[in-house]
Amino acid sequence: MKGKLRSVPKPMMTQVWMRFLIGGLSFILAVLILVIAKDFVLSLPCWMLALFIVLNGCILLYNGAIGSYVVVNGPCVEVERSRLLKRIKAVIIQTDKGKLKIPIRKKSKRIYEGVDINIYMSAKSRIYTKDNLMIVFEYYAISLFSTK
Repeated sequence: MKGKLRSVPKPMMTQVWMRFLIGGLSFILAVLILVIAKDFVLSLPCWMLALFIVLNGCILLYNGAIGSYVVVNGPCVEVERSRLLKRIKAVIIQTDKGKLKIPIRKKSKRIYEGVDINIYMSAKSRIYTKDNLMIVFEYYAISLFSTK
């Protein structure tokens, strides 16, 4: 089993550890609310959040261990930014089968045209098409690497 866990890609393991950390913090917060307020109903949302996040991390770890994920890679050909704050909304990468649009969830200053992007997503992820673009709305992790 250790060999399978070591085969999980580093960006996916980062997401797993991040989910375990958030779940643990939510668990600690639930315990603190339970101790201070002495009310289980008040701490129930934190318990539920902790359970959901940790289970989500376990599912992600399991899918990574059994290899139930797909890696799509290619160079970034376009970066879509928001109008007002100029934050990155989505990136378009060129793959073997065409252009793929991926919405970006968090702030990143390192994404620019020409950088190579690896996208780790579920083998069951749905790919939508619109205006000759393939669009993916769900993915596990993104890793960037520059060839320059």
